[in-house]
Amino acid sequence: MSTERLDWTYEWAGLIRSHTESTTLLQYAVDGLQQRLPEEFMCTLWVLSTHSADWVPIVLGRSNPSREYPWRSPTAATKQYIEHLSTVHNMQVFSSAAGHSHALLADRETLSVPWIHHWLCGCGEDYMGVFELGGEEPEGNELKVISQMVESLLPTICRITESPLFSVETFATAPLPQTKTYEALAEEERLMSLGRLVASVTHEINSPLGVAITGVSHLNESLNELNKHFSSGKLTESFFRHFVEESQDVADLLAFNLERAVKLIGDFKANAVNQGADQAIRFELEPVLNSTTNSILPELRRYGIELIVGKIPHCVMWSFPGALSQIITNLVFNSINHAFTGIENKQIALHSEIDSHSGALKLIYRDNGNGIPEKDQQSVFEPYFTTRREAGGSGLGLSIVKALATNKLKGDLAFKSASQKGVEFAFTLPLDISPKST
Repeated sequence: MSTERLDWTYEWAGLIRSHTESTTLLQYAVDGLQQRLPEEFMCTLWVLSTHSADWVPIVLGRSNPSREYPWRSPTAATKQYIEHLSTVHNMQVFSSAAGHSHALLADRETLSVPWIHHWLCGCGEDYMGVFELGGEEPEGNELKVISQMVESLLPTICRITESPLFSVETFATAPLPQTKTYEALAEEERLMSLGRLVASVTHEINSPLGVAITGVSHLNESLNELNKHFSSGKLTESFFRHFVEESQDVADLLAFNLERAVKLIGDFKANAVNQGADQAIRFELEPVLNSTTNSILPELRRYGIELIVGKIPHCVMWSFPGALSQIITNLVFNSINHAFTGIENKQIALHSEIDSHSGALKLIYRDNGNGIPEKDQQSVFEPYFTTRREAGGSGLGLSIVKALATNKLKGDLAFKSASQKGVEFAFTLPLDISPKST
């Protein structure tokens, strides 16, 4: 059994977007613990109704051989159990070795294990969340390690089960989901970001295409007028000269606006292709950053945010351009969603340079928004942590930023913020992450 300290922040991630998604996240959390325990141990997460005494298993560890049905225990025993667990937060309820069995288990078809332990892991007005671990009775040191592992998981479970979106009734009837990996959840978030950019770019393209359509329509009317004058023999030199000058103006207008539309589409396509490519390649930094920022500009204009991009150094990288694009996109959306309430002159600045000592790329992202309160700064990179869940905040954006910067791009990330003083994310990223460079 692994004795390493568990860091659930990087074991799994997700957002309580729906009840089904909540169940998926709970499943992933429980499975993360299950995989670190000996095979004979089985994990189950229960919802206990404090009104009806019904117990509903909502999540079972992937090694659990039985998918038990809800069962009813004696009401008196349940009340006693609730009072006891509410006080001590964890308790042993069954041990064949000690000849002890809690009355709560009398009507339950218990698992064929000699030891069962329960931990309180969330509660509401009409329910309690109970985490159960059963298996061979551990020895003293082993029990201490197991308890530490479980207790490191409980805050995560509590955060999910105590969400306003959590519903005992829904969980009682929802099917047990398949586990989603961190990568799958991160991919969902990436596609959501690209979908948001699609809507923004589509809106931005409407303007140049609208001008182009109007120009073509005007040119068509002028051609019809020219044809009438020519057919009637009334075509004069001044009319023809006016037609040529006007047609040239319309052609210039068409060229400008169509080029603008093509550039918008091209920048978005490059950004989407980069983010979709999951392989390290050799690329120039400047076009990647330009296509990324240009594809984000329509969304920034929509919210009246000025983007200031410093001079981009001419350099070639062997890395993941998609990860770099996604980092910038996630940071921009995070600022849009959280930073600028009550701010008049909204600004985002992106600065990049090559460090003269290490030769690494230094990328600095700043906004002049409201900043992050000190009490939340330790949690900003935690998966699904958000202060705007009621407004649809995902809580995945910054956790993905950190994972991409440190795991994918093999770099470092420094963060600082103060209330009403904006935020700054400083990245130090190696130019070459190929194996030969290490």
